Amino acid sequence: MSTNLEQAFLGRVELIENKPLFDGVQYIFKTVTGKKLSVVRHKFSHGNEIGQGLYELADITNGKVDVVQGYLTPERVIEILKEER
Repeated sequence: MSTNLEQAFLGRVELIENKPLFDGVQYIFKTVTGKKLSVVRHKFSHGNEIGQGLYELADITNGKVDVVQGYLTPERVIEILKEER
């Protein structure tokens, strides 16, 4: 991920957690409606299995992984976060 996009994720007001995960990264965002969204990129995520550099986003609001979207560009992740406002 480019530095600018990394900063775009880290600079979002919705960001509540950022941590390493499976030799990759996880960002957790909380929307104004209370929804929690997990955005990951690691060796097991849909879109980065062979190093494509794409992201997987899932709703984790109720403590379980739900509504998984894979193969997302960083730009698309940011669009989804904006749509969830």
